[in-house]
Amino acid sequence: MARPLSDEKRNALLAAAIDLFSETGIDATPTAAISKAAGVAEGSLFTYFKSKDGLINALYLELKAELAQVLLQGFPRDGSIMKKLKHLWDHHVAWCAAAPKKLKVLELLLLSSRVDSASRQLGAEPFREVEEAARKAVEDGTLRDIPMPFLNQIFTAMSTATLQMIAADPAGAAKYRREGFEIFWSAVRR
Repeated sequence: MARPLSDEKRNALLAAAIDLFSETGIDATPTAAISKAAGVAEGSLFTYFKSKDGLINALYLELKAELAQVLLQGFPRDGSIMKKLKHLWDHHVAWCAAAPKKLKVLELLLLSSRVDSASRQLGAEPFREVEEAARKAVEDGTLRDIPMPFLNQIFTAMSTATLQMIAADPAGAAKYRREGFEIFWSAVRR
C-alpha cells in the first residue's frame, strides 16, 4: 500500500520552487535543485508532480489562488467601480510588497509557455467577477472603452511603478500607494 502524500512535502517543494525560480528563472532551475532545497529525496518531486511542467502549473495555480484570496477578501461587491478598483489596488500593492519573490515568479509564469491553457483558465476564474464589474463600468460610461487585457496591463504597469517607488522609499509607501491609484484611476475613468 502506497504511503499517503504529505502536504508538508508538497508545500516545501512549491516554496523551494518559488525561491529558486525567483533567483535563476524557471527553465534554468533543475528539479534536483528544487528537491534538495525542499529537503526531500531527489525523486520525491515526481511523486507530487508528474513532471517539471506539472510543478510549474501547480505553482501557477497556487499563486493565482493566493492572489485571488487576497484581492477578493472584503471586496466591495456593492460599491462603485472606483471603490472596487481601489480595493484591488490596495490589496494588490500590499501583497506584492510583502511577497516580492512570489510576485517575480508569478510574472515569470504569466509569460511562460509551460503554463498550459487549462491552468490559465482555472487561474483566471476567480477574477471573472472583477472583469464583469469592469465591463459593466465600460457599458455605463464610468470607465474608458478599452479591452480588458489592456486595462489589466495598465493596472499592472502602474502598480509596478508604485512598488518600485515603495521599495526605494519605504517611508513613503502610503503616499505612493494613494498617488499611484489616483494616477491609474485618472487614466482609466471616462
